[in-house]
Amino acid sequence: MKVLKRLFAFSKKHYTIFFVAVVVSVLASLLDVVFLYLIKQCTDNYHLSPEFTPFVIILILLSLAILRSVFNYVAEVKIFDFGRKIVIDVRNLLYNKLLCLKICEVQKHHLGDLTTKLLFQSEGLGTGVVTLSKTILQEGLITFSILVALLYMNLYLTLLVLITFGLIFYLMHFVGKYMLTHGYAVQNKLSELTHFMDQTKYAIKTIFMLDKHEQMYANFQSIVKKHNIHQVKINRASALSSGVIHFLITLPLAFLIWLFMVFPSWASAGDFAALVFGFSRIYAPMKRLSTLNSTLQATIAASDSVFTWFDLENERRDGDTLTLTSPPEIKLSDTGYTVDNKEILSNCDLIIKPKSIIAFAGETGSGKTSLLQLIAGLIEPSNGSLLINNQSVKDIYLPSWRKQIGFVDQSLPLFNTSVAENVAFFDEVNLNRVKWACHIAAVDEDIINMQDQYDSIIEYGGSNLSGGQRQRIVLARAIYHAKHLLIIDEATSAVDNETEQLIYERLKTLDNLTILLSSHREAGLRFAECIVVVDQGEIIECGSFSELLEKDGRFKQLIGLEHEG
Repeated sequence: MKVLKRLFAFSKKHYTIFFVAVVVSVLASLLDVVFLYLIKQCTDNYHLSPEFTPFVIILILLSLAILRSVFNYVAEVKIFDFGRKIVIDVRNLLYNKLLCLKICEVQKHHLGDLTTKLLFQSEGLGTGVVTLSKTILQEGLITFSILVALLYMNLYLTLLVLITFGLIFYLMHFVGKYMLTHGYAVQNKLSELTHFMDQTKYAIKTIFMLDKHEQMYANFQSIVKKHNIHQVKINRASALSSGVIHFLITLPLAFLIWLFMVFPSWASAGDFAALVFGFSRIYAPMKRLSTLNSTLQATIAASDSVFTWFDLENERRDGDTLTLTSPPEIKLSDTGYTVDNKEILSNCDLIIKPKSIIAFAGETGSGKTSLLQLIAGLIEPSNGSLLINNQSVKDIYLPSWRKQIGFVDQSLPLFNTSVAENVAFFDEVNLNRVKWACHIAAVDEDIINMQDQYDSIIEYGGSNLSGGQRQRIVLARAIYHAKHLLIIDEATSAVDNETEQLIYERLKTLDNLTILLSSHREAGLRFAECIVVVDQGEIIECGSFSELLEKDGRFKQLIGLEHEG
C-alpha cells in the first residue's frame, strides 16, 4: 500500500486529466444502465405502448451506442495521456536524481541498473498505470453500474447470482501474493541482464583474446533462463486464475437460465432479459478485471524499484556561494574520507599555495584520485577540514567551487556532438578559446587534419578517435573551463612521451592557474614544483623531484619501480 500511495501522490499534478477520464467513464457506464433499462421496458411493456415502434427503439439504441463510443474514446485518450505524463515525469526525475546524487552513491550503482529503471521499469510503471486506470474506470464502472441496476430491478435474484463473486475475489487475492513475489524477481533479473550486457561490451576485447565466447554465452543463457522461469510462473498463475475466473463468471448465466425455467414466477420476462443481458454485458469486463491483479503486482514491483532510486541520499546543495578573483589557498588539516565504514583517506595535512604546480604520486589504489576528488569538491571530508581561502568547504555551495575548476580524470566522457561542442561542453562555443585550449592540450594539429576540423562529429564514446586523442580533447575541455584551478588525474597515460612533454611545456604558460595532477610517469612528476606522495590513504612525503630522491624514501621506490617496468 505504501508504494501505491507514493504512486498516487506522484501523479497528483495530472489529476485534472484523470478527472476528465473519470467523468466521461461514469457517463459511459450510465448509458449502459439506460440501455439495460430500455431492454426491460421493451420486453415487459412493448405490447402496451404502440408508440414504441421498432424504428424508435432502434434509433434510441443507436444513439446510445454512438454516444457511449464517443465517451469511451475520450476516456481512453485521457487515460493514455495520464500514463504517458507519468512516464515522462519518472524518467526526468530519474535522470535528475542521477545528477543530484552523491558521487559515492553513483559509483555504487552499475549502468545496467540505471538503464533498467530509466527505460524498462519506468515504461512498465506507465503502462501499468494506463492499464489499471482503463480497467478500473471503464470495465470497473461498467460492472459496478450494471450490478447496481440489476440489484434495483430484482434484488434477490441478483444476490443469488453474486455468490460466485466472493470466490473470484478470494482467488485474485491468493494469486496476487504469488505473482508479486515473482514480479520483484523479474525486475531484479532484468537489471542483472542489462548489467551483464554492459560488462560484455566493456570486456569484449578480453573475451576475444581469451576465447571466452562459450563461457560468456553460457552465463548469459543462465541469466535469461532464470529471468524466464519467473516470467513463466507469473504467466501460469495469471492464466490459471483467469481460466478459473472465466468459468466462475459463466455460472451466473447458467444459474439464471435454470431459475427462469424452474421458477418462472420469480421474475418477469423483462427482469430475465435484463439479467441475462446485464451479466452478458459484464462478462468481458469481468474477464479483463480478472487480469487486473497481475498488472497491479507488476506495477507495484516496477514502482518500488524506481522509488528505491528516489530514496537515495542527494548531494548537499546548501552553503555560501564562493566568489574568487584569483587562485585560492587550499588547506587540508587532518582530513579523512570514509565510505561504507572503509577508510579511504586519513590524517591528510597539506597546504596548496596559489598558482603552484603540484603532482600526486603513489601506487594504484593509494588514494591519489580520492584526494583530488576531495579537493575538487566531488566528495566531502568525513573528518578533519578542507579550507578554501580559510573557508570550510562544508560551508560552501559546492557547484560554486567546482565552477572555478577544470577537471579531467581517466573516464574520458565524450558526447556525440562536434569537437568544439565537446570542449565547450554545453556552454556557448567560444571558438577562439576552444582552439587555444586544444593548442595547450596538443590536439590542435589532430583536429585540423580531421575532415570538418572543429565541426567534426565525435561518435559515441569517441569510438572514431584514438586513445590519445580522446584524452587530449577531454584535457582541452578542462583547460577551457578552468578559471583558477586545473586538476589532471592520470589524463595523459595514452599519450606518447614526446607529446606528453609538449603538453607539460604548454601547461607551464598557464601562470594564472593552480595545477594539480596525478601521474605514474616521470615526465609528469618532473613537471611539478612539488610532489606529494600518497600511500594507503595518507600523505607520507612532500618535496621536489630531486629532494624526494635524496630522501631515499617511498618516492624513490616508486621511481625505481617505474624504471624497472
